[in-house]
Amino acid sequence: MFDGLDDLVRVRHYDNRLIDTILAAFHQACDQKRTQAAEQLLAVAMVAVRNFSTDRPPDRRQDESVTAAHLRLCALRQSDGGTDPA
Repeated sequence: MFDGLDDLVRVRHYDNRLIDTILAAFHQACDQKRTQAAEQLLAVAMVAVRNFSTDRPPDRRQDESVTAAHLRLCALRQSDGGTDPA
């Protein structure tokens, strides 16, 4: 089935859900206090959730992850005044 490690890595790369990849980037932006980038990534995550949800039944884990991301963004805005570092 696999011709080598490259094929296995390629398959494993696509095992991750798109929303997980976007949320990982969102959390990285929050860690770096990049509020504007985090806001944009969260907006992209919401689009991905809406588009994905039309094809499948609701995913509670996905909803909880997005809700947690909203809460983290609110906390980030309050802690730094909502500005990105220079």
